[in-house]
Amino acid sequence: MKHIILSVLLTGAFLCPAQAQYRFDNILYGAAYYHEYMPAERLDEDVRMMKEAGLTVVRGASFIVNFAPDRRGLVEEQVVEAAKAFGAEIKRRFGEPVASSDLKDTSQLIRFDRPETFNHVVTMEELSDGQRISAYTVEAEINGQWKTVVNGQTIGHKRIDQFPQVTATALRFTVTGAVAKPAIMKNISIFNVKNNEPHH
Repeated sequence: MKHIILSVLLTGAFLCPAQAQYRFDNILYGAAYYHEYMPAERLDEDVRMMKEAGLTVVRGASFIVNFAPDRRGLVEEQVVEAAKAFGAEIKRRFGEPVASSDLKDTSQLIRFDRPETFNHVVTMEELSDGQRISAYTVEAEINGQWKTVVNGQTIGHKRIDQFPQVTATALRFTVTGAVAKPAIMKNISIFNVKNNEPHH
């Protein structure tokens, strides 16, 4: 099997393993201790794979960053710089939303003051009573017509959906499936991410 299991997919009353749609032709490896066991030349390949897979939050999975110390017990300078660059890239992409909503409703209309261009929607589900949303749609109003830009499944803590850039006057979000009620939203944020190439 050449797929890697990243998280779980909420499909009904049960949690089922979800697999990323990415094929690996060899075994990936890393190092818990020590950093010098992880070759630095591997970084470019990791960035390429992140680009191909899509830089996103995958169905509630945790992104575990192992900052292994060197034999001094310190994180090496090049790792610190890479972490800073990674954080700066996240802020560049998702630091300034075109619009956002903190409403709890599972059906929301976000209308803009003027036409806005965007290509990402970040959704967050209220999880106080557990993860419940199992399907949703995101639509953009373009020239007076509604166009579906996302047909999503689970949301969980946070879901980042990327799609071809659109210019629209409004966005409509609708939960179309839930394993229990009430399903409650926490946040919807809309972004126009320019230059999606990973920086490193």
